[in-house]
Amino acid sequence: MAASQVRKLLVTSVLAGLCLAGAGCERRETAAAPDIPETIEPAESPALAGARVDLANTALSRDDRDESFALLVSALRADPACAEARGRLVQLLEETRWNLPELVLPHGVPVTRVATGGDSLWVTVGDPVGTTLRWDLLSRSPAAVMFPRPGEETRSLVISPDGSYAVIERGAATLLCRADTLEPIRDIGPLPDFVTPAAAVAFSPDALLVAHPEALDGGAVVWRIRDSKSGETLRSSEPQAADAPRPLAAHLAADALFVLHADGGLMRMPVSPVDVITRTGIEGGVHLRRALFSSTGGSALVLQDGGPHEAPAISFLSYGEEEAPSLETPGLLERDVWTASGPSLWTGLLHDPEHPWVRTGEREMHISGEGHAPLRTGAGLTGFAISGERIVTGEADGTVTIHRILPRPTKPAEEKPAPETIAAELLDPLCVALAGCRYNDATRTFVFPDADERFDAVSRIDGDALQAALPELDLRFLIVVLHKHTLDRAAPEALVPMWDRLARTDPTGDSWPAILAATSQLKDTEWHQQLAAAVVTKPSSGAADNPWLAPRVVVRAFESGGEEEILKAIEQAGSSGPAAAKALELSLASTHPEWIRLCLNQAEGLPLTLRCLALSRVAWLEDRKADAIASWPDGVPTYQTIRSCEDWRGWEQGNFQSALDVLRQCLREELAAIEVPDDPDEIQRAELAARLLDPATLRAVGRDRYAKACLDAALVFAAHKEDMETTLRLAEL
Repeated sequence: MAASQVRKLLVTSVLAGLCLAGAGCERRETAAAPDIPETIEPAESPALAGARVDLANTALSRDDRDESFALLVSALRADPACAEARGRLVQLLEETRWNLPELVLPHGVPVTRVATGGDSLWVTVGDPVGTTLRWDLLSRSPAAVMFPRPGEETRSLVISPDGSYAVIERGAATLLCRADTLEPIRDIGPLPDFVTPAAAVAFSPDALLVAHPEALDGGAVVWRIRDSKSGETLRSSEPQAADAPRPLAAHLAADALFVLHADGGLMRMPVSPVDVITRTGIEGGVHLRRALFSSTGGSALVLQDGGPHEAPAISFLSYGEEEAPSLETPGLLERDVWTASGPSLWTGLLHDPEHPWVRTGEREMHISGEGHAPLRTGAGLTGFAISGERIVTGEADGTVTIHRILPRPTKPAEEKPAPETIAAELLDPLCVALAGCRYNDATRTFVFPDADERFDAVSRIDGDALQAALPELDLRFLIVVLHKHTLDRAAPEALVPMWDRLARTDPTGDSWPAILAATSQLKDTEWHQQLAAAVVTKPSSGAADNPWLAPRVVVRAFESGGEEEILKAIEQAGSSGPAAAKALELSLASTHPEWIRLCLNQAEGLPLTLRCLALSRVAWLEDRKADAIASWPDGVPTYQTIRSCEDWRGWEQGNFQSALDVLRQCLREELAAIEVPDDPDEIQRAELAARLLDPATLRAVGRDRYAKACLDAALVFAAHKEDMETTLRLAEL
């Protein structure tokens, strides 16, 4: 798969159809007409209409099609016979792809990114929740909520093409997850901060494999191919040094991974570990800043450095593929989401200030090419995604809106003569419905109605009268679509699973009052009432039938000190939930292995690390130290690391940090006794040899760690002639 050519893209190829972006990306809240009296005499109307048409043309040059529509209606209000306004309006309607909201999902917390796939929508929300949800668009409800991590920003979200798997980069963890349940499969290690995740994380065509770069200490990068279902590494490359050409993009075929580097070099790493990794370059070399493979891997779009006196330019790098629809405007719009935070194609490879592919302001977005009307949001725009005939926007106030792209009117089969005049009152509801905009002639400002006002305008559209007034276009199908269109909203109760998961992440309950305040619209739900009861009830009281109060029943039993009462409380705590988590927490803090065993025997859905912690604690209390140590071959991770990577599914209602810290300290002290000190003297060597030659040491630390300690000691002792006999004995163990 050798590179055959590098060529500059013509404006008519990949950049075809770019809008005339104009200077400046910020939305204007209002735009003033010429300084004219608010009451216009009929004789002045043609002049006013001409001024409005000029303003409409200016708005269109900025790609503000909605404002242009409103100004043309204003022109026809001033002069219903204005032929120029009529002609511009017909052309605008024929060329523009308008959009209309069809589903609103209010989250109540800032949305940071959105992604689509089939009947699913993934939404990432920021603080105070810090999670990702998967919405089932058929049922209009969340089908899954990822375990929240308040304070940990989600940097990237990559969904496999078939919607089966997701790679979510959040905080210090990069998690390979099942996309349907958002359950983590494995932490795959940090991505290099210079890569664009959508270009560097690659799934095989059947999504059974995933490939990604991993950042190592010191800036080196290693590439890994993993089994998507288990996360197990199938093959890894040799580490690439920090000063080597940076990897920019990856494509994973069924049999091999291809990685394009900044110098144009291409690495081919077969999936089979017995096949050789190959690297090819481009004659003469190039300097690339960003890259993206086509969906087939037969070509790539690259941002090529033009040298010290030229701006970087987008180029097409071919590996035998002459045309790549996935690298042209419509295909690129669906390759990656835009987000106001974090890296994306739109802020990297496709970031062109002079000819932007996507132009965004604080509350607006313009899609280059194909005549798309702008999208304007009520709050700050934080993210959007495009899929087929749908555009999804996320906002700073937590609103997610799915907009339907409407069909364009067509030319009629046979032309009919147009009437000499057209009433602006007939166009007003069409303008509000399609453009979401109207021009206030009295104040000379633009008004942007909300979704409800737009749908109210749809009901006032007189389709027959419009068709008669605009015979130059066939509006019938568009009007049928408008009249059949509906606007749905998710009920506030749909977000209960998200807030419930957030509340369960806090075993102290300190954040619950703030959660209750943020969910006041849910005050009539059982969930809200039970959580509120836990906040206002005295700490010394509790009720087993309220899951938030049930842990207090367990606490009182343990405080009583009666074993019979404690065992009964553990049994009544159940198999999962806050009470079960509290029972396990308190049992781990005790010196009674039988209490821990009872918790384990009835537990359901207990996270693997938590089960390992409990079994290690039992082994330690029963003086089976080797069993406790053997469960942690790589040492005991920190509580923060575990919680960032594992979904504890409600078991986080117990605070297990103390139990983990105690176990880590016990293991550290036990293993420190067999570690070789730096430059040991004769007395230290004798003490260490005595410990290693004691059979009890093997029983305490286990075979693997014991063998390593003996070998490490033998290597040090070998430098001392007086310890030769001890060295041989240790080497033979």
